[in-house]
Amino acid sequence: MPTVTVSPGGTATTTLTVRNDGDIVEAYTLEVVGDCAAWSTVEPARVSLYPGTSETVTLTFAPPRSHEVRAGGTPLAVRVLPAEHPESVVVPEGTVTVEPFHELRTELEPLRRRGWLGARFRTAVQNNGNTPVDVALTGRQDGEELRLGFTPAQKRLEPGESAEMKLKVRAAELIWFGEPATWPFEVRAAEADAPVEAAEPAVVGAAGA
Repeated sequence: MPTVTVSPGGTATTTLTVRNDGDIVEAYTLEVVGDCAAWSTVEPARVSLYPGTSETVTLTFAPPRSHEVRAGGTPLAVRVLPAEHPESVVVPEGTVTVEPFHELRTELEPLRRRGWLGARFRTAVQNNGNTPVDVALTGRQDGEELRLGFTPAQKRLEPGESAEMKLKVRAAELIWFGEPATWPFEVRAAEADAPVEAAEPAVVGAAGA
């Protein structure tokens, strides 16, 4: 069978031809086995063939958009079981290549905090994609009142893995007089070498003094 490439959350198809080389009418049951069986189907799943005839069945692959289905090659095998001669079962093999997708989830806790010199936050990042990534966090504020620093600066996450990265926010200048001030800021997660426009949607927090 040829190699099939499919995107998570999408579908792809290929075909398999079953031929009866025996001398009696035979019924064949087809079943996908192996790692991709949970998101693969065969149609029709049973065929009856006269001697010397053949029929083509369709294999459909629909991997979910989930970190549980890793990017890369997944072994494919189809069990073709003859009803009259089960000892003649055959299992043709191939490969389904699942394309990578990237998805990071970011949570900031707490969303608001006050401090005289600065404030500390916790940023949880989860890799919901299906391939390992080196995650970097960036902070942005419209003005220049705050300085944001993350520890560690970046973290490697396997699919489905999460990690906590600490955020320290401090005021660029102390406010000695006047009313307390609050400054909103954004935190974005992205792959370490990705351009800014490829970052995930921002999580908005606020720091005050």
